[in-house]
Amino acid sequence: MAKTTTLPEPGLASLRAYDVERSAKQEKTLDVLKGALDQLASDIHCGSRGGNWQSPLWFCGYEPGGHLSAQEGPQYTDLDRAYCRATDLGFLRPQARIEALSFPYARKLAGFMNVFMSWADKASADQNGLIKAVNHGLFASSEQQGIGCDCNLYPVQRPSHKAWRNLGALYQGVDFGQLGDYDLPSYPDFILKMRRDAFRKHFENELKHHPIVTIANGQLNQFLEVLRSEDADKAVSPQVEDLTENVQVVSLGFGAKHRYDVTLVAMPHFGSHGLTLEVLEKRARIIRNYLIKHDTEDHYWRDWFKQCGQREVTFE
Repeated sequence: MAKTTTLPEPGLASLRAYDVERSAKQEKTLDVLKGALDQLASDIHCGSRGGNWQSPLWFCGYEPGGHLSAQEGPQYTDLDRAYCRATDLGFLRPQARIEALSFPYARKLAGFMNVFMSWADKASADQNGLIKAVNHGLFASSEQQGIGCDCNLYPVQRPSHKAWRNLGALYQGVDFGQLGDYDLPSYPDFILKMRRDAFRKHFENELKHHPIVTIANGQLNQFLEVLRSEDADKAVSPQVEDLTENVQVVSLGFGAKHRYDVTLVAMPHFGSHGLTLEVLEKRARIIRNYLIKHDTEDHYWRDWFKQCGQREVTFE
């Protein structure tokens, strides 16, 4: 009788388990795990949801929050570079992008965007507000002239994340077990230089064409540590402007050598407990008005807001 092969049950978790069984076993060492993280750190697409990577508008968080999980089973993060790059929102059609963004954080971000871009007078955190923002090009690709890119400072969760020690790692089809079983106390410190270099390289290429505003969800200093220009004087404290509604603004120092600069705006997370729509609207208007008031010599922000605000196209 011929030997039969049992194929995996449908579902991502089952397919991953099948990959583990059929893969050539890789040596499970700390060096291999570090090498995998190094590779992810050198690519800013890894750990990010993406959108239009050529957009002048970025949203930035600390780290991705999702992970693979079998029902009733352990949680895993996949360290394969191809897997980490495969979820870019810019590749999705509008309806699929709406489905991918149908959770509270993204709905509030969309509500912020509708006011920030003048697509609506009032912010909403419901599905209709999300649909409106996506139909105006939120996180669409550069080919579609999409608006906004969603990224993270780090490619995987940090040890400070409550799930770290129990978070499993998959790499090249091999189950490495829990990250907490490896001596990685210096993560993410040991990837900081690679991550900085990756962001700077991308920024410097884009600054030839337009300025960038990065809206960071969290504490300003943690984003400065990774995103600040290499030429910025580390001995001099950056000139931070404290605006109202817990909004802080600072230049990242790229303007000394480039035509344009990166403006970093830090504010509390869109998922912050107690965040009201009224505060969301105020922050959107505060940041928009700041960019227009401190516009470039060629009035880039004024023209960009006007062009994107008048867009009435539903993306197909």
